[in-house]
Amino acid sequence: MIKENTNNTQGTDKKKCCFIVTPLGEEKSETRRRADGVIEAVLRPVLKSLEIEMITPHGISSPGSIPLQVIQNILNCELVIANLTELNPNVMYELAVRHAKGTPVICIAEYGTKLPFDISSERTIFYNNDMFGVEILKNELKKMIEVALKDKTQDNPIYRADREFKLREAVIKKEGDSDFSYLLDKIDSLDNKVSLLTKKNNYRLWGSLDYNKYLNNDIALQVVSDYLNNKEENNKDK
Repeated sequence: MIKENTNNTQGTDKKKCCFIVTPLGEEKSETRRRADGVIEAVLRPVLKSLEIEMITPHGISSPGSIPLQVIQNILNCELVIANLTELNPNVMYELAVRHAKGTPVICIAEYGTKLPFDISSERTIFYNNDMFGVEILKNELKKMIEVALKDKTQDNPIYRADREFKLREAVIKKEGDSDFSYLLDKIDSLDNKVSLLTKKNNYRLWGSLDYNKYLNNDIALQVVSDYLNNKEENNKDK
């Protein structure tokens, strides 16, 4: 069994921690063997090189409820890496928890994994489960971790749905404002184009260090926010 130092399950140490969301299967099963292979050959050395503590669900040795500690780590660790290979239900649930939190998460999956519709456009690093694939994954993952931890504005399906709901509320309040409606339509169009582009070339986009610069919808949302604030100020002056 893989064990880590997990006396602090909430990631409050000065050293950053990364929780690994992964399919497990029965001990000595093919699923466990492949999952542990990725952990030991890729995740552990990459995280160690970045001085980030790694925590795995089957490596938690602290007393208490393991499911509770898993959720605590998902919510509180600075980073989560989710292995979507096999589309394990527990993995999907834990990924949703992290998405709801809105903090950095990196998804990886073996080539051939067909992602569910809801996350098909999300940034995912696909890899080949062989010796050469390990080296490629290590290099890409290290770059992605550095980007993810620097990115202060996260983006995921839950986050986008919440922001869109708030935008729609703003539209209702500003009904009749043709300028605002035009701006919102442009944002919708941009979002659709980004989704299509991401689905067509997911891996390359996630591998680009300029990804967030060009595809971060927070920029568009900030434009809307500034627009609304300016309109309110102008109305007050009239």
